[in-house]
Amino acid sequence: MRRFVALALLAVLATGCSWPDHRFRDGAAIDGSIDDSPFAAEAAFDGEPDTYLEPEDSSAFPVPMACPPQLEKAAPCDELREFPGTWEPDGDAREFCRDLTSGKQATPPRRFTVADAARTSPSPAPARFKQKLEVRAGLSAYGVHVFVQVLGDPRVLVDRDDLVQGDAVEIFLRGHHDRTLTGALDADEGQHLVLTPPSATAEGLGARYVDGKRGAPLADSDWHSRRVQGGFEIELHYPWTTLKNQASPGTTMGFDVAIDLKDDPTAKGRELRVIMHVTPVAPSPSCAALGVSPADPSCDDRTWCLTKAYVP
Repeated sequence: MRRFVALALLAVLATGCSWPDHRFRDGAAIDGSIDDSPFAAEAAFDGEPDTYLEPEDSSAFPVPMACPPQLEKAAPCDELREFPGTWEPDGDAREFCRDLTSGKQATPPRRFTVADAARTSPSPAPARFKQKLEVRAGLSAYGVHVFVQVLGDPRVLVDRDDLVQGDAVEIFLRGHHDRTLTGALDADEGQHLVLTPPSATAEGLGARYVDGKRGAPLADSDWHSRRVQGGFEIELHYPWTTLKNQASPGTTMGFDVAIDLKDDPTAKGRELRVIMHVTPVAPSPSCAALGVSPADPSCDDRTWCLTKAYVP
Protein backbone atom coordinates (compact mmCIF):
# COMPACT_ATOMS: atom_id res chain seq x y z
CA MET A 1 0.00 0.00 0.00
CA ARG A 2 1.21 3.49 -0.65
CA ARG A 3 2.17 5.23 2.54
CA PHE A 4 1.53 8.78 3.56
CA VAL A 5 2.12 10.95 6.58
CA ALA A 6 -0.25 13.73 7.56
CA LEU A 7 1.37 17.09 8.25
CA ALA A 8 0.06 20.10 10.12
CA LEU A 9 -2.51 22.37 8.47
CA LEU A 10 -1.13 25.39 6.69
CA ALA A 11 -2.07 28.91 7.66
CA VAL A 12 -5.63 30.02 6.95
CA LEU A 13 -5.94 31.72 3.58
CA ALA A 14 -7.14 35.25 3.23
CA THR A 15 -10.46 33.95 1.96
CA GLY A 16 -11.07 32.16 5.24
CA CYS A 17 -10.42 28.67 3.78
CA SER A 18 -7.72 26.31 5.01
CA TRP A 19 -5.68 23.83 3.03
CA PRO A 20 -4.70 20.52 4.66
CA ASP A 21 -1.14 19.65 3.77
CA HIS A 22 0.49 16.24 3.75
CA ARG A 23 3.50 14.39 2.38
CA PHE A 24 3.34 11.16 0.43
CA ARG A 25 6.17 8.83 -0.42
CA ASP A 26 8.03 10.31 -3.34
CA GLY A 27 11.28 9.87 -5.18
CA ALA A 28 13.99 12.44 -5.67
CA ALA A 29 13.32 15.10 -8.25
CA ILE A 30 15.13 15.21 -11.56
CA ASP A 31 18.32 17.23 -11.20
CA GLY A 32 18.03 20.73 -12.54
CA SER A 33 15.42 23.42 -12.62
CA ILE A 34 12.02 22.91 -14.22
CA ASP A 35 11.32 26.63 -14.49
CA ASP A 36 11.89 26.54 -18.26
CA SER A 37 9.24 23.86 -18.77
CA PRO A 38 5.94 25.14 -20.17
CA PHE A 39 4.30 22.75 -17.73
CA ALA A 40 6.04 23.99 -14.60
CA ALA A 41 3.76 24.68 -11.64
CA GLU A 42 2.36 28.19 -11.79
CA ALA A 43 2.49 30.55 -8.85
CA ALA A 44 -0.70 32.39 -9.74
CA PHE A 45 -3.89 31.76 -11.67
CA ASP A 46 -6.28 33.93 -13.63
CA GLY A 47 -9.84 34.11 -12.40
CA GLU A 48 -11.84 35.16 -9.41
CA PRO A 49 -9.88 35.19 -6.13
CA ASP A 50 -12.43 32.99 -4.37
CA THR A 51 -12.28 30.38 -7.15
CA TYR A 52 -8.61 29.53 -6.91
CA LEU A 53 -7.62 28.17 -3.54
CA GLU A 54 -3.94 27.49 -4.13
CA PRO A 55 -2.17 27.05 -0.78
CA GLU A 56 0.14 29.86 0.25
CA ASP A 57 2.92 27.30 0.72
CA SER A 58 2.82 24.00 -1.20
CA SER A 59 6.48 23.16 -0.56
CA ALA A 60 5.48 19.99 1.31
CA PHE A 61 4.65 18.41 -2.05
CA PRO A 62 7.44 17.20 -4.35
CA VAL A 63 8.21 19.13 -7.52
CA PRO A 64 6.56 17.76 -10.68
CA MET A 65 8.42 15.16 -12.69
CA ALA A 66 10.32 16.86 -15.51
CA CYS A 67 12.45 15.03 -18.06
CA PRO A 68 15.58 16.69 -19.43
CA PRO A 69 14.72 19.02 -22.32
CA GLN A 70 13.78 17.20 -25.52
CA LEU A 71 12.71 18.66 -28.84
CA GLU A 72 10.54 15.68 -29.74
CA LYS A 73 6.86 15.65 -28.89
CA ALA A 74 4.12 13.16 -29.78
CA ALA A 75 0.64 13.64 -31.20
CA PRO A 76 -2.21 11.82 -29.40
CA CYS A 77 -2.29 8.83 -31.77
CA ASP A 78 1.42 8.48 -32.52
CA GLU A 79 3.13 5.12 -32.10
CA LEU A 80 3.76 3.54 -28.70
CA ARG A 81 7.47 2.80 -28.55
CA GLU A 82 9.36 0.25 -26.53
CA PHE A 83 9.56 1.09 -22.83
CA PRO A 84 13.14 0.20 -21.86
CA GLY A 85 14.61 -0.83 -18.54
CA THR A 86 13.04 -1.50 -15.19
CA TRP A 87 10.22 0.34 -13.45
CA GLU A 88 8.38 0.53 -10.17
CA PRO A 89 4.99 2.15 -9.42
CA ASP A 90 6.39 4.31 -6.64
CA GLY A 91 5.63 7.87 -7.75
CA ASP A 92 9.19 8.46 -8.97
CA ALA A 93 8.38 8.26 -12.69
CA ARG A 94 11.81 9.17 -14.06
CA GLU A 95 11.85 5.91 -16.02
CA PHE A 96 9.57 7.71 -18.49
CA CYS A 97 12.55 9.96 -19.33
CA ARG A 98 14.70 7.18 -20.75
CA ASP A 99 16.04 7.15 -24.29
CA LEU A 100 16.06 4.22 -26.70
CA THR A 101 19.36 2.85 -28.00
CA SER A 102 18.66 4.87 -31.15
CA GLY A 103 18.81 8.03 -29.04
CA LYS A 104 15.11 8.78 -29.44
CA GLN A 105 12.96 9.48 -26.41
CA ALA A 106 11.22 6.21 -25.47
CA THR A 107 8.07 7.99 -24.33
CA PRO A 108 7.91 11.44 -25.94
CA PRO A 109 5.32 13.70 -24.30
CA ARG A 110 1.80 14.21 -25.60
CA ARG A 111 1.12 17.72 -24.31
CA PHE A 112 -2.14 19.60 -24.50
CA THR A 113 -4.20 22.07 -22.54
CA VAL A 114 -7.89 22.28 -21.75
CA ALA A 115 -8.24 24.78 -24.59
CA ASP A 116 -6.84 22.50 -27.31
CA ALA A 117 -8.18 19.11 -26.17
CA ALA A 118 -10.11 17.04 -28.72
CA ARG A 119 -13.30 17.35 -26.69
CA THR A 120 -14.43 18.85 -23.42
CA SER A 121 -17.65 18.42 -21.50
CA PRO A 122 -19.11 20.95 -21.13
CA SER A 123 -18.06 22.57 -24.38
CA PRO A 124 -16.71 25.15 -24.53
CA ALA A 125 -14.86 24.66 -21.27
CA PRO A 126 -15.22 27.43 -18.68
CA ALA A 127 -12.37 29.89 -19.17
CA ARG A 128 -11.21 29.52 -15.58
CA PHE A 129 -9.95 25.97 -16.27
CA LYS A 130 -6.34 26.38 -17.38
CA GLN A 131 -4.84 23.01 -16.48
CA LYS A 132 -1.89 21.78 -18.54
CA LEU A 133 -1.68 18.07 -19.30
CA GLU A 134 1.12 15.72 -20.23
CA VAL A 135 0.81 12.04 -21.23
CA ARG A 136 3.70 9.62 -21.83
CA ALA A 137 3.15 6.00 -22.86
CA GLY A 138 5.17 2.99 -24.00
CA LEU A 139 5.09 -0.80 -24.24
CA SER A 140 7.22 -3.64 -22.94
CA ALA A 141 7.03 -7.42 -22.76
CA TYR A 142 5.41 -6.87 -19.37
CA GLY A 143 2.62 -4.53 -20.41
CA VAL A 144 1.56 -0.93 -21.09
CA HIS A 145 3.23 1.93 -19.24
CA VAL A 146 1.43 5.29 -18.90
CA PHE A 147 2.32 8.51 -17.07
CA VAL A 148 -0.13 11.43 -16.78
CA GLN A 149 0.69 14.80 -15.25
CA VAL A 150 -1.90 17.48 -14.46
CA LEU A 151 -0.48 20.91 -13.57
CA GLY A 152 -1.97 24.34 -13.05
CA ASP A 153 -4.66 22.67 -10.95
CA PRO A 154 -5.69 25.10 -8.21
CA ARG A 155 -7.39 22.54 -6.01
CA VAL A 156 -7.47 18.73 -5.98
CA LEU A 157 -10.83 17.24 -4.98
CA VAL A 158 -11.43 13.48 -5.05
CA ASP A 159 -14.79 11.68 -5.11
CA ARG A 160 -14.16 8.36 -3.37
CA ASP A 161 -17.55 6.90 -4.30
CA ASP A 162 -17.66 7.58 -8.05
CA LEU A 163 -14.08 8.29 -9.05
CA VAL A 164 -14.91 10.12 -12.29
CA GLN A 165 -16.88 12.78 -10.38
CA GLY A 166 -13.77 14.37 -8.88
CA ASP A 167 -10.19 14.92 -10.01
CA ALA A 168 -9.15 11.74 -11.82
CA VAL A 169 -7.43 10.30 -14.88
CA GLU A 170 -9.24 7.86 -17.20
CA ILE A 171 -7.03 5.55 -19.27
CA PHE A 172 -8.50 3.50 -22.13
CA LEU A 173 -6.55 0.45 -23.29
CA ARG A 174 -7.09 -2.37 -25.77
CA GLY A 175 -4.50 -4.88 -26.97
CA HIS A 176 -4.21 -5.92 -30.60
CA HIS A 177 -7.65 -6.81 -31.96
CA ASP A 178 -7.79 -8.12 -35.55
CA ARG A 179 -11.56 -8.46 -35.70
CA THR A 180 -14.01 -5.72 -36.65
CA LEU A 181 -14.59 -3.50 -33.64
CA THR A 182 -18.14 -3.44 -32.29
CA GLY A 183 -17.70 -0.39 -30.07
CA ALA A 184 -18.72 -2.30 -26.94
CA LEU A 185 -15.71 -2.47 -24.64
CA ASP A 186 -16.46 -5.95 -23.31
CA ALA A 187 -16.89 -7.46 -26.80
CA ASP A 188 -13.74 -5.75 -28.06
CA GLU A 189 -11.78 -6.63 -24.91
CA GLY A 190 -11.06 -2.98 -24.17
CA GLN A 191 -10.59 -1.67 -20.64
CA HIS A 192 -11.56 1.61 -18.98
CA LEU A 193 -9.35 2.39 -15.98
CA VAL A 194 -9.88 5.30 -13.57
CA LEU A 195 -7.19 6.51 -11.17
CA THR A 196 -7.36 9.37 -8.67
CA PRO A 197 -4.73 11.44 -6.91
CA PRO A 198 -4.48 11.20 -3.13
CA SER A 199 -6.90 13.31 -1.11
CA ALA A 200 -5.82 15.34 1.91
CA THR A 201 -6.40 12.39 4.22
CA ALA A 202 -6.25 9.22 2.11
CA GLU A 203 -4.29 7.57 -0.67
CA GLY A 204 -5.43 7.55 -4.27
CA LEU A 205 -7.90 5.05 -5.67
CA GLY A 206 -7.79 3.03 -8.88
CA ALA A 207 -10.51 0.87 -10.40
CA ARG A 208 -11.71 -0.64 -13.64
CA TYR A 209 -15.02 0.81 -14.87
CA VAL A 210 -17.53 -1.41 -16.68
CA ASP A 211 -20.61 0.03 -18.44
CA GLY A 212 -20.00 3.37 -16.75
CA LYS A 213 -19.89 1.90 -13.25
CA ARG A 214 -17.02 1.37 -10.85
CA GLY A 215 -15.84 -2.23 -10.79
CA ALA A 216 -12.90 -4.13 -9.34
CA PRO A 217 -10.02 -2.14 -7.82
CA LEU A 218 -6.63 -2.10 -9.52
CA ALA A 219 -3.77 -3.90 -7.84
CA ASP A 220 -1.47 -1.57 -5.91
CA SER A 221 1.47 -3.11 -7.77
CA ASP A 222 0.10 -1.76 -11.08
CA TRP A 223 -0.06 1.96 -10.34
CA HIS A 224 0.72 4.92 -8.09
CA SER A 225 -0.51 8.50 -7.77
CA ARG A 226 0.89 11.48 -5.92
CA ARG A 227 0.32 15.16 -5.31
CA VAL A 228 2.97 17.50 -6.67
CA GLN A 229 3.40 21.25 -6.53
CA GLY A 230 0.61 22.66 -8.66
CA GLY A 231 -1.28 19.43 -9.35
CA PHE A 232 -0.92 15.65 -9.43
CA GLU A 233 0.65 12.73 -11.30
CA ILE A 234 -0.53 9.22 -12.16
CA GLU A 235 1.78 6.31 -13.05
CA LEU A 236 0.42 3.02 -14.50
CA HIS A 237 2.27 -0.20 -15.36
CA TYR A 238 -0.49 -2.49 -16.61
CA PRO A 239 0.37 -6.13 -17.45
CA TRP A 240 -0.58 -7.92 -20.65
CA THR A 241 -1.73 -10.82 -18.48
CA THR A 242 -4.59 -8.58 -17.31
CA LEU A 243 -5.12 -6.53 -20.48
CA LYS A 244 -4.83 -9.53 -22.88
CA ASN A 245 -4.06 -9.52 -26.64
CA GLN A 246 -0.42 -8.49 -26.40
CA ALA A 247 0.54 -6.41 -29.42
CA SER A 248 3.49 -7.31 -31.63
CA PRO A 249 5.69 -4.79 -33.48
CA GLY A 250 3.75 -2.92 -36.14
CA THR A 251 0.30 -4.10 -35.08
CA THR A 252 -2.30 -1.64 -33.83
CA MET A 253 -3.91 -1.31 -30.43
CA GLY A 254 -6.33 1.06 -28.71
CA PHE A 255 -5.25 3.92 -26.46
CA ASP A 256 -6.81 7.11 -25.13
CA VAL A 257 -6.83 9.34 -22.05
CA ALA A 258 -9.39 11.61 -20.39
CA ILE A 259 -8.97 13.88 -17.38
CA ASP A 260 -11.76 14.72 -14.94
CA LEU A 261 -11.46 18.04 -13.11
CA LYS A 262 -13.15 19.55 -10.08
CA ASP A 263 -12.02 22.79 -8.44
CA ASP A 264 -15.15 23.89 -6.54
CA PRO A 265 -15.94 21.81 -3.43
CA THR A 266 -19.58 22.93 -3.56
CA ALA A 267 -20.10 21.61 -7.12
CA LYS A 268 -22.11 18.41 -7.55
CA GLY A 269 -19.83 16.06 -9.43
CA ARG A 270 -17.01 16.93 -11.75
CA GLU A 271 -16.97 20.33 -13.38
CA LEU A 272 -15.06 19.43 -16.55
CA ARG A 273 -13.99 16.39 -18.56
CA VAL A 274 -11.13 16.71 -21.04
CA ILE A 275 -10.50 14.02 -23.68
CA MET A 276 -7.16 13.71 -25.46
CA HIS A 277 -8.54 12.16 -28.69
CA VAL A 278 -11.95 11.27 -30.12
CA THR A 279 -12.59 9.56 -33.46
CA PRO A 280 -16.15 10.54 -34.49
CA VAL A 281 -18.45 7.52 -34.54
CA ALA A 282 -22.14 7.53 -35.42
CA PRO A 283 -24.28 5.80 -34.46
CA SER A 284 -23.02 4.13 -31.31
CA PRO A 285 -25.33 1.41 -29.96
CA SER A 286 -23.07 0.69 -26.99
CA CYS A 287 -23.26 4.33 -25.82
CA ALA A 288 -26.96 4.66 -26.68
CA ALA A 289 -27.69 1.75 -24.35
CA LEU A 290 -26.24 3.84 -21.52
CA GLY A 291 -27.93 7.05 -22.62
CA VAL A 292 -24.61 8.61 -23.68
CA SER A 293 -24.50 10.83 -26.78
CA PRO A 294 -22.39 11.52 -28.76
CA ALA A 295 -20.18 8.42 -28.68
CA ASP A 296 -17.70 8.58 -25.84
CA PRO A 297 -14.47 6.66 -25.11
CA SER A 298 -16.05 5.27 -21.94
CA CYS A 299 -18.62 3.27 -23.94
CA ASP A 300 -17.30 3.00 -27.51
CA ASP A 301 -13.70 1.98 -28.13
CA ARG A 302 -14.00 2.85 -31.82
CA THR A 303 -13.42 6.45 -30.70
CA TRP A 304 -9.96 5.59 -29.34
CA CYS A 305 -6.63 6.07 -31.08
CA LEU A 306 -5.52 3.20 -33.32
CA THR A 307 -1.84 3.43 -32.52
CA LYS A 308 0.97 1.20 -33.78
CA ALA A 309 2.97 -0.82 -31.30
CA TYR A 310 6.74 -0.87 -30.81
CA VAL A 311 7.50 1.36 -33.78
CA PRO A 312 11.07 2.74 -33.28
